[in-house]
Amino acid sequence: MAAILSTHAAKDRQRNDKREKLSDRVLVVSQVLLFACGVAAPVAGLLLAAIHAAFPAIPEIDVAATILCILTIPLLLLGSHLMDVIDRRRMRRRETPSIEKPQLYDNN
Repeated sequence: MAAILSTHAAKDRQRNDKREKLSDRVLVVSQVLLFACGVAAPVAGLLLAAIHAAFPAIPEIDVAATILCILTIPLLLLGSHLMDVIDRRRMRRRETPSIEKPQLYDNN
């Protein structure tokens, strides 16, 4: 009975490891895309603003340029938040509770 439980526990650990790796990949890809969009949005917004300056008859271009320039801050904030989440996960994995940390000083 104990052998069956240990094999089930090992399979559960393998599934959890696969899920964590997949979620880490999704987080990294999302973070990179958010940073890329956060950098590209103001560039596109400035380009649209220049087009609107050349062709002022189309007011929607000005609205799109303003929206793109404003979206820069939330995109960069979300990207940095995901970077913190990834960093916290990596730090948590490095800490292994099963191995006792050596004591540098005697507590006596």
